[in-house]
Amino acid sequence: MRRIALVVLSLLLVMCEEKIIYKHETDPPVFQRVPEVVEVRDTSVVISWKTDEPTKADLYYWFTEDSVLVQSEAEFRENHEILVRGLEPYTKYYYQVEIIDFEDNGPVKSRIDSFRTCHNEFSCARVGWVFLKENRVDSVMYYVDMGFAFDSLSPDILALLGWLRLKENSLAVAKNLFYKSLSQDNLFEPALVGLSYLFLVSNDPDSSIILGEMTFADDAEWKYKYCPEINYRVARVILAEAYYQKGDLGSAQRQVDFIWSESGLIPDDPTTWKLGQEEFSSYEEALLAVILYLKDEVLMFINSKG
Repeated sequence: MRRIALVVLSLLLVMCEEKIIYKHETDPPVFQRVPEVVEVRDTSVVISWKTDEPTKADLYYWFTEDSVLVQSEAEFRENHEILVRGLEPYTKYYYQVEIIDFEDNGPVKSRIDSFRTCHNEFSCARVGWVFLKENRVDSVMYYVDMGFAFDSLSPDILALLGWLRLKENSLAVAKNLFYKSLSQDNLFEPALVGLSYLFLVSNDPDSSIILGEMTFADDAEWKYKYCPEINYRVARVILAEAYYQKGDLGSAQRQVDFIWSESGLIPDDPTTWKLGQEEFSSYEEALLAVILYLKDEVLMFINSKG
């Protein structure tokens, strides 16, 4: 009798058993609110969006095709907001968001959108240099004034204004501006090389050399971020002419060789005393011609009058 009861109980348990079926979700997540900029500053931006289910995301942003960066979310959520720091001021950026859900459905990509960061003193210097090279003085001064409104002691803006006054041949004013810039950053290359050039045209090669050599304290091939034409080549050419003024032809030649080793000048070989098709009767004349040729090339932006 007991055996019959156990059999009946077993049958009842089998009949009442429920099957559990696992079904993977395959529908991709959806943007309920597309990514949009909610706050933008000079070096940061806040971008937010909403999804129909918890998702993780990667935010891609760039200003050139070879400068793509990504910021990722660590948690799944429906309401998303990402703060991106370290951006360049007054620069147009593009961005795109990719989302993926718990089941690894995705990634789903948003459309590519863009924003522009705001100005600060560094972007004012960058734009001001563009106008300086174009000899647009009023536009330079507009950005100088804007830059000083952000930081009245900005070494970048002081140096920019110093180069403008140097271009206008206002040497005393330029000298004061360069020294004021260096009071904020004593190894600021644009101010150092500006002073070096100023002393060169003032026939003070000793001071020109001291300041020119200081530009290489940190980097032998330095380049100013906001005006790449201000670089180690400018300093080398100025030094070459300053050494030439002192009669130190060997040092002058070494400065030339740093930036144009193909000059081919050899002091005791008259067949090398030439520049292009033009030949010279002495090594000194040939060296000076090469220095002035390089000076016209690297200082074209300061020597041009528009």
